[in-house]
Amino acid sequence: MKALGWSAKRYLSLRRNSVGACRRKIIVPNMKTKAERDADTNNSGEIQQEPRTLSMVCLVLLLLLSSFFALYHSATAYGTDEVWSVKTASLNYSAEIAAVKADVHPPLYFLILHSWMRLFGKEERTVRSLSGLFYLLSVLAVFGIGRELYGRKTALLCAVIYLSSPLAILAAQFARMYSLLSLFSILSTWLYLQF
Repeated sequence: MKALGWSAKRYLSLRRNSVGACRRKIIVPNMKTKAERDADTNNSGEIQQEPRTLSMVCLVLLLLLSSFFALYHSATAYGTDEVWSVKTASLNYSAEIAAVKADVHPPLYFLILHSWMRLFGKEERTVRSLSGLFYLLSVLAVFGIGRELYGRKTALLCAVIYLSSPLAILAAQFARMYSLLSLFSILSTWLYLQF
């Protein structure tokens, strides 16, 4: 493995957790650990400020682009599933819980939508903007995972790939729980990688 430029210790390291059991952590070759990235940041000082500023500007532009995708054609009439979501979220709390019990989808989205509609109204664009908000948060979460694992450049690329995904855009334009599901999936993966 030395001939390839990798050290076996870096490629496959063993780590003991608090209980004392042994577990393996596979690290991708050429991937810097968080301590190495922090050391690079501390050593380079001023040189790192420009790329950070540039990546933040790129991230803001990506979020603006995501907002456009999420709100594009969001004022059109509801589809059949969206009508069910809006009607269910419009009920009082006990009737809403009873209706959601009969459905196969988890109730959290309907409870959040219920509060969202009370705060902002029941227009198509307003109701769909909740899914758009979850889509924006998902783009940020994908950027966070990418930055944690591979650095800022790769994180921006990951965020661009996710925000241009047709399925993610469709979920952002649809008043259903799919964008919330995407957000929770990304966040749970990120938390899993933390441990």
